[in-house]
Amino acid sequence: MNRFEREKLRIGVIFASRTVTPSGVARKEITDEFLKKYSEIVRAIKQNLEEKFPEIDFVYGEVSNSIDAINTLKRMKDVIGYLIFAVQHSRSYLKVFIRSGKPTIIIAYTYVGAGALLLAYSKALREGYPVIGEAVRDISNPERINKYVKMLKTIGRLKSAKALLIVGPPAKQSMEARCPLTIDIYGMISDLNEALGINISTMSIEEFNKDYYEKVSTEQAKEIAERWFRNAKRVVDHKLEDLIEPAKLYLAIKDLIKKQNLDAIGIDCILLYYAGLLKTWPCLAFMELTREGIVCGCEADLNSMAIMLLMKFLKNIPGYINDPSPDLDRNEIVYYHCQAPINPYGYDSKDLSPYTIMPAHWNSKKASVHVELPTDKVVTVIGLNPKRKTLCIHTAKMVKNECNQEECSTKAVGRANVKAILERWEWDAGWHRVLFYGDHREDLKIIGRLLGLTILEEDH
Repeated sequence: MNRFEREKLRIGVIFASRTVTPSGVARKEITDEFLKKYSEIVRAIKQNLEEKFPEIDFVYGEVSNSIDAINTLKRMKDVIGYLIFAVQHSRSYLKVFIRSGKPTIIIAYTYVGAGALLLAYSKALREGYPVIGEAVRDISNPERINKYVKMLKTIGRLKSAKALLIVGPPAKQSMEARCPLTIDIYGMISDLNEALGINISTMSIEEFNKDYYEKVSTEQAKEIAERWFRNAKRVVDHKLEDLIEPAKLYLAIKDLIKKQNLDAIGIDCILLYYAGLLKTWPCLAFMELTREGIVCGCEADLNSMAIMLLMKFLKNIPGYINDPSPDLDRNEIVYYHCQAPINPYGYDSKDLSPYTIMPAHWNSKKASVHVELPTDKVVTVIGLNPKRKTLCIHTAKMVKNECNQEECSTKAVGRANVKAILERWEWDAGWHRVLFYGDHREDLKIIGRLLGLTILEEDH
């Protein structure tokens, strides 16, 4: 059981109407017919919430005006955000919740609740508050409500998530040289914590080697290496012995994750490997850990780790960190790196992609993984600039996989609006982007707003 199953998130659920005065006395102009309708709406919504999300502590409140709203706000001070059902027109209460600055979702009843939304929503958007508003006849529609609850749940989980970076002496060079490309791994820690709430810590490679890596026996690792060798579609220019060190790294990281209760792990792999402080590349270890539900960050890329945590909590799908490399002649982008999820459709998916263990980078790098990712599918490719609080999005249609030793081993090729992407690229989000199967653009726009992020559609 992970800590998200042990610790309940709290979400404020507010029903707004004029059924009672501030003193709690029923209003004379409220008819029995409306009271019946209001009671049905409240009952249906509460029943759905309690049945679908037993892991969440819903804190309920009823408001008729700004005084009620202020008192309710005080009582709900520790909730992640607000889910407001504007059942009936009422004055001034919405701005109290909106101006709290917490993620706020307002679902207004078309017939008698939409007026309050119209008077508050567009103004809140212009002022930059993290708010989403809808006006609908079917105010208690469970599909809509469940979607928004899941958004708030994702935000809450991000604020509780724990990530760790394994770094070494070369990290200072990374900070100065902004490696991986245009990324300052230390400068981003506070930016990501402020933007998404993720708790990020570091561990020296010396401590990791001493306390974890060096304690893994060759016999333990051999079982893992044999399984990788056996399950691979092909093994090119590698012997079983070549996979022992990657298997030891996998077991060491797994032990670290368990002991520190981590959601994500990153390794400053390029600099540590070439400095002789990391004995093997983490590609195979990350492939296996991703299949087991752990977010793994190549090259200590915190931006990408944050994106993958968001999408894990929101959609339960793994992401593929990659270097997007455009080809204008073909209107294609080659998304390449040295490993990718073999479970691209979901952390719990049994539909696994074939993989080949092979050299990469012009035969200079061993233990890389070529994954044959699904084709003829739409993917969403995401970047993040936490300092400017910008979420970058583009979509592509996957058309093929390429397999060769030029640069990285996995090369998934997608067709996209390459010219627009070249011209609109958010350079300060780095070169890396994270690819996810499915078209998630609209949901990302919603949760991006609730997180206070600006959405940049790089392909529009």
